[in-house]
Amino acid sequence: MRKILVTGAYSTGKTTLVGELSRALVSKGVRVNVLPDVARESPAPLNENQTDEASIWLASVQISREIAAGFRESDVLLCDRGVPDILAHHQDVEEGRRGGRVALMRPFLEDWIRSYDRILFSRIDHSIPIAEDEIRVPTNSYRMRMELRAERVLRDVPSVKVLPIDREERLRYALGIIFESLASEP
Repeated sequence: MRKILVTGAYSTGKTTLVGELSRALVSKGVRVNVLPDVARESPAPLNENQTDEASIWLASVQISREIAAGFRESDVLLCDRGVPDILAHHQDVEEGRRGGRVALMRPFLEDWIRSYDRILFSRIDHSIPIAEDEIRVPTNSYRMRMELRAERVLRDVPSVKVLPIDREERLRYALGIIFESLASEP
């Protein structure tokens, strides 16, 4: 099974891309398992109010679901967000103080990021407005800060591929990366 992560700042088309990828892969006979974003289930505050406890909850749920998905029959696990997103959002907490339990977990979480076979990084298209909901911070400055933080989290990870902005081009590009990954599977 290949574990593919779609990551990046919010309102960049990640969930839309995951759905398109899933449909396209299934139509080609690929067995796909989709792991949705866990943040929408969080009992704790998120974004600017994210605490150590919230980050630990998000990371533990994300990782446990990825492990469980590994036991299911599939060729591809598509993760809509993942550990890099959690660390990018957690940096608000880390910038305010030193230490904390997430800081202790950070080496493990950074190692976990390397468990994704391919990471598809979705950049902000400023022509797409922020989709308003009960979770997203409705400011462009915060969304841009999240993109920069995600870039920092992923800076030294070799499996990261930056997605094109154009929707059709990004689907073709992402499918190419996934099929190349499947072809290289031992």
